[in-house]
Amino acid sequence: MESLRESGADGFVDQRWEQTVEVFSSSPTSLGIAPKSYLKRAREVARWSERYGFRGVLVHADTRLVDPWLVSQVIVQSTRTLGPLIAVQPAYMHPFTVANMIATFAALYGRRLFIHWVTSPSPDETPHEERYDRLVEFASIVRQLTDGATVSFEGRYYAARSLKLRQPVDSAIRPEFMVSGSSPAGRVASQTLGARSVTYPLPPDEEQMPALDPGLAAVLRLGIIARADTEQAWRAAYERFPLDRKNGSARHSTRRPAGSPEDLARLVEERVGAGTPYWTQPLESYQAMCPYLVGSHEEISAVVSRYVQRGFGTFIMDEPDSETDLENARIVFDDARRNIMEAA
Repeated sequence: MESLRESGADGFVDQRWEQTVEVFSSSPTSLGIAPKSYLKRAREVARWSERYGFRGVLVHADTRLVDPWLVSQVIVQSTRTLGPLIAVQPAYMHPFTVANMIATFAALYGRRLFIHWVTSPSPDETPHEERYDRLVEFASIVRQLTDGATVSFEGRYYAARSLKLRQPVDSAIRPEFMVSGSSPAGRVASQTLGARSVTYPLPPDEEQMPALDPGLAAVLRLGIIARADTEQAWRAAYERFPLDRKNGSARHSTRRPAGSPEDLARLVEERVGAGTPYWTQPLESYQAMCPYLVGSHEEISAVVSRYVQRGFGTFIMDEPDSETDLENARIVFDDARRNIMEAA
């Protein structure tokens, strides 16, 4: 736990880093959880995230889920500094509504919000690249409004006449944007909006990893299951994501049997022997939304260091199964910080 004491509980930023690294966790989704239990769980994850120095917490948006803005209010009321990273799908809201919600949070709580723009298939089945064109129009209006401008706009998807927020957002807590998508259209949208571009990690030993676009702030979305040694980590991984679990809609932390102790031991031995922390089974079996890194603190911090040195300055972690997951992730990022400082 020495690394936790060294860096404090106020974030992962250290002036000796050559760049700032920010880490976000993810709030649980409401699928399959009783409302009271879900509310308790959302508060717990938010408080754990703040306790271990995370910058914010991703709040998912989907027509099957409770409203992310109301969940974000619970998060803000349960913490002192944590910033909700709210997923917003332009097909479901008006840009003035989003801007007004951002301004309301700023006025009531003095808290910075992060907006995670997503372009998942919309009800009108807009083609892929056109969804990003619409997103750029939408987010540009939101940006101008939260900057205090009076907006008149005539675009392909949106039109506005003299829109203005009554309550402008203080520049010190100006909302920050992230755009989901690693396609060329997604990267262009990120650059146009001055947003961070969210993508998924390739295997750390991938020799032909594509170069990052110059000037593009890159974000990795990934899961981390780290423990003091590799075997402990893989045991925790298979207990959370057993091979016989097939209900892809149940993305909460309810556990199911992982098979016999002998089966679990065999699976753990196989993964330890494979020699790589990169794991896609939860993604491929629809139990998670991103690849995972599983292993010892040293193994995963070495991988994280490579990603940071390559230019990734922001990480969005998958929903934790317990406080232990965030505690160990904090150790990983502190160790990665130390690795980079020593190599400089």
